Amino acid sequence: MIRRFALALLAWLSFTGVAAAQQSRGELLRAATSAYDDFAPERAVDLLKVAVNPALGPTDTAWVRGVHLLTQILVESNNQDLARTWARWAARIAPEMAIDSVNFVAGAVAVLREARAFTGARTPGDVVTRTTWRWVGRGSTETRGRILVDAAGMPVPVSVRVVGGALVPAGLGLSLPPGSYEIEAGAPGYLPARMTREVLPGVTTVLAFSLTSAALASDVIAENIRQHTFANIVPLSVRRFGTSPACAVGAAMSRDGLVLTSYQAIRGADAITLTTTTPNAPAVRIAAYDVPADLAILQVPTSSLARPDSIAAAATIADGQSVWGMRFDDCRTPADVRVRVSQWTGRPAGTLQLSDVPVGATVGSPMLDVNGRLSGVWSGGTNAIPAPRASGLLETARRSVQQQQLLAINDVSRKENHAYGTLIVASDVVGATARVIPLEAWQWSQVQASGSVPFAFAGPMGRYRVEVTAAGDLRGSQEILVRPGAESRVTVQLRSTTVAGGPAPRATTAQPKKRSKLPWILAAIGGGGAAAALALGGGGGSSPGPGPGPGPGGTGSITFHIPVTPP
Repeated sequence: MIRRFALALLAWLSFTGVAAAQQSRGELLRAATSAYDDFAPERAVDLLKVAVNPALGPTDTAWVRGVHLLTQILVESNNQDLARTWARWAARIAPEMAIDSVNFVAGAVAVLREARAFTGARTPGDVVTRTTWRWVGRGSTETRGRILVDAAGMPVPVSVRVVGGALVPAGLGLSLPPGSYEIEAGAPGYLPARMTREVLPGVTTVLAFSLTSAALASDVIAENIRQHTFANIVPLSVRRFGTSPACAVGAAMSRDGLVLTSYQAIRGADAITLTTTTPNAPAVRIAAYDVPADLAILQVPTSSLARPDSIAAAATIADGQSVWGMRFDDCRTPADVRVRVSQWTGRPAGTLQLSDVPVGATVGSPMLDVNGRLSGVWSGGTNAIPAPRASGLLETARRSVQQQQLLAINDVSRKENHAYGTLIVASDVVGATARVIPLEAWQWSQVQASGSVPFAFAGPMGRYRVEVTAAGDLRGSQEILVRPGAESRVTVQLRSTTVAGGPAPRATTAQPKKRSKLPWILAAIGGGGAAAALALGGGGGSSPGPGPGPGPGGTGSITFHIPVTPP
């Protein structure tokens, strides 16, 4: 009898275990919510730990609600550290997770917001690391988690350690209390990588690596790759109203003539041509652009390209790798200049911070790795735009080409208020110096310029303040409007700003115009007298002719002596 009971109990436990394992996320979440409402938080937490398992499905609204409820219960149970660990884990795998501040308590919302801020910064290690989990089962009382390394993805052994802690033994893993840990991985012939991961109670976190070859840090680029790069770099002649043609450069990204450059390289242009363009070649047009991202994609006639080839985007961009920028000293002959990527800040968008300024690099220059793949686009100084930021814009450009929705260069310049006009500044004082200061939000600080008057200035449309100074503390200023495709002129009058032995005089204001006394005279003599006065020249305002006699034409004059009381 006892034996039969034991077998029945074992079968029931086995069935309930299988049933529990087969429960959907929605069912687990409903059961956890019911337990929470019944004041059974420990049972609710046990159910929620299983419900948020990524293996049960995508990180959908049900998953997000499970994360919120789990965080709230842990906060209410005064287990802040564990709540923070679970929230960080969730924010790391779902960075776009919306935080519900209406249906959950303020303490849980604060923990979730802190988790999003903590996990927001991405590192090179995140790109080369794939994370999976071996999940905890229902009823687990395990308080520690484990980190395990999957060595199958690398051709050489990978050494992994917890920064400030122990090595992770191959095949065995490392047991750790719950929390966030910085982990470093390295292998012979590969660049090291660091990343942060959360250890969860009862869960094994499995890390697989695809580390970046150390060859990317090489300071030598093969000659065949250099020549392939030169053949697929497109030099551009950019014309802006009132200025000499400027040289820019782009990278051929497709075989149908799509060329990637910076928006800064073509900003304000009236027209763009290839320096190698044959006469009567079709115009270069814009397929897509993004002003905040500082990127533009041009559609260049394929007949104007040297060869039907293109440059591929790099799969990885590692801190410390070498990149080469392009120089075109005469806008025809290419050369390269090497720098390093010091850091990619704000991954996966952000900016590539370069070790040095790529001296002589042409505006809009692509930055290519040792394999000739595009890592970024130079945006000036020690900054470059990461190549992955251009992927969406390239798709937009391809659709524009297919739908024949290309834009003329000058249309884009006018739409963005970047079309150029010119300004000639003069002064009433010889040897003065003028400074032109931009005032509009769409203008950029680099267009500010100065020089000796008469001073010629070219810049984007809109308002500017013109300040002119000369020796002897003479100064003057005036606001001027520069119109697109037009020349404006201004002459600034200078005044002294100091008085010898005393303070500078107050600024004078325009005096009101002196009122004529004629209306009072006319009122005093009445309508008939007014008519007589006008007939006799009293309202003409002209001076009498010379001498006592009548003026030309024999017209005489008469003088009235009428007392007038001012108003």
